[in-house]
Amino acid sequence: MFKSMIKFFVKSATLCALALAASCFGSPEREINKTEMDDFLTQFSSVNVVDFEPFKVDDITMIDFSVSRLWADSSSKFKQIGDDPELYISDNAVNRTAKRFFGKKISVHQTTNFYDYEDGKYKVMPADGAGWTFCQTDSTLKLNGDTAVFSVNVYDAPSTYDGDLHATPESWSSLPEDERPEFVKKMKATVVFSGNKYYLVGWQNID
Repeated sequence: MFKSMIKFFVKSATLCALALAASCFGSPEREINKTEMDDFLTQFSSVNVVDFEPFKVDDITMIDFSVSRLWADSSSKFKQIGDDPELYISDNAVNRTAKRFFGKKISVHQTTNFYDYEDGKYKVMPADGAGWTFCQTDSTLKLNGDTAVFSVNVYDAPSTYDGDLHATPESWSSLPEDERPEFVKKMKATVVFSGNKYYLVGWQNID
């Protein structure tokens, strides 16, 4: 009886100590590489992805982003059909891009406000870009296991800007005013980590 009581108290004390240690130190925090995160989020801002609430991205948003991202990264994959001036990309390529950036595939392929869809393909009218948009993470608002929420500054840069997107805004002051990146808005980005991959699951304006 006495020995059983001793074992009980020892076990209880051990559990209490472990619980106290956990409350004091918590689980090791994930190390965030700011440069990599800035580059990842710039993939979205540079093609003007629309706002969406965490874990509620819809097919239209993923289609518009994926077609735009494919055009920006690999326009040579778009093919002309006959004399049609528009160029086409397969929905399989769009699906792969959605999976790569959002962590999920498109449920229903369809025409959007920007891209027509027919016969398993999306079509694009070639156009030149004017300037570009990039991101810089400002702070980590929340870090919980494999999910992080970031405050993100979004900047527009003129087409003449060829500087480092990771440079500080203070470093741009030496540039002529019409060549400086300009602050546009502040966003809240929710990102899920899976191994060494990132997925954007939320993109909200917090101005």
